[in-house]
Amino acid sequence: MKKISILLAMLMAAAAVATSCTDNEDPFTTAGEEDYPRILNPYFGDWTNGVPGVFRNMTRDQNLKEEVIVSPMDFTVVKWYVDDREVAEGLTIDLPLLAGEYMLKIVATTLRGLETSRMGRLIVRPCDGDPVPASLTLERLVAPAAAATLHGTNMNKVAKVIVGTKEAAARYVAEDGGYVEYDVPSMADGNYSLTVADAKGFVYGAGTIVVSSLPVFGAARFEAKAGTEVTVAGQNLDKVASVHVGGKPCTVVAQSSTSLSFTTPELPAGSYELKVAAKDGKAVKFVDGSDMTDAATMVITAETTLWEGSFAVTWGTPFDALKTTMKDLVHAGSIVRVYVDGNGQGACTTAWWNNILTGEGDPNRGDITISGEQVLEYVLTDLSLSLMEAQDGFLVVGDGYTVTKVTIE
Repeated sequence: MKKISILLAMLMAAAAVATSCTDNEDPFTTAGEEDYPRILNPYFGDWTNGVPGVFRNMTRDQNLKEEVIVSPMDFTVVKWYVDDREVAEGLTIDLPLLAGEYMLKIVATTLRGLETSRMGRLIVRPCDGDPVPASLTLERLVAPAAAATLHGTNMNKVAKVIVGTKEAAARYVAEDGGYVEYDVPSMADGNYSLTVADAKGFVYGAGTIVVSSLPVFGAARFEAKAGTEVTVAGQNLDKVASVHVGGKPCTVVAQSSTSLSFTTPELPAGSYELKVAAKDGKAVKFVDGSDMTDAATMVITAETTLWEGSFAVTWGTPFDALKTTMKDLVHAGSIVRVYVDGNGQGACTTAWWNNILTGEGDPNRGDITISGEQVLEYVLTDLSLSLMEAQDGFLVVGDGYTVTKVTIE
């Protein structure tokens, strides 16, 4: 009986604890207004190389629909930002987006001013049949009140090109839908959103565009041999007055609004500052990825480029553009460099698919694992020359990667 009495007392105490909360109290809410805020849901992926992971990948006919759970729930204000622009406030969002890539940021702030945030990329894909402008750097670099071209797919549906909020009628549209020509509106220099619209007024995302009345080069890094002519592309390059590499003047050979040709000075191989002056003394800009910079580099190289482009190597399609000519361009001691990008394996071989250095075939050919951008380098020997002569020339073989350039030194 004593044990039963003890057990009943314990049960009554537990019941008293369980009923101590009133109907107005949430037993799951333990954080108070003094606590630091937390975003419990949705999940954001890890960052890679300083870039947030992809949060959502969807088509443009889908809205961004999300609900956030935060703590302390009763004391926290949530705001939603897309590319640093506030688009919603509250625990939910239901937002249509044009095709493109965006940065989503959720910011949770307590009434005490404590704040936390999460960031992720939004990828919004076009639907089948949408006009999709290509991301060609030089076509995204335009001058105000000047003619411009926009390549892409299904561009024959485009009636207007919209730079920021200013519209320009499509002056010409290729019949095959490959490109559209338009006149850039008169507007201030700057970075603008770019959209296109069809005849019914439906708008499609097209990324961003740079409008500049100043000279702008399409890249910030260039390569050339000493004493050779270099042609670079850009916008307003007819306004360039002078070019210097490593402090030495370059001879300007030709220039137009979209291109500039100059001869590099006689300098040893190395990396040098490329300095450009405009005729009016204003700044000259260079496109560096998705940014603009005031600085540029010219790499003086001893390499000679034999081929440059984009060739996808598979087991069925080896790179053979230099098959018959390579043996006449090299000697013992020449360094052959093959610039590649992809994920696969490959090697430089004879036309019989034997290694250019050893003469070994598969499985001892010595294929190199390729992961991302890298350079396959081969120092040729007398055996290499004999192998190419006896085995019908030169190939780059393998699978899963793209050849972008072949050089010799």
